[in-house]
Amino acid sequence: MVWHGHPPVLAMEDGPTALDLPREYLDPEGFELVVAATVRECMVKALELRPGAIVICPRGADGMR
Repeated sequence: MVWHGHPPVLAMEDGPTALDLPREYLDPEGFELVVAATVRECMVKALELRPGAIVICPRGADGMR
């Protein structure tokens, strides 16, 4: 797969709050953040998209849990 610009960044998270920090840094730089809710979904999207990076946002990463 050939990207024109930045490759997407794949993030695995089961809730939206832990993605706030990665999104805060990636959006201004022009990166697309693709979200997967499960390990299986993350693996499928990784094979399909060939992202530039994969971010795993574990439960509690937002400091709220």
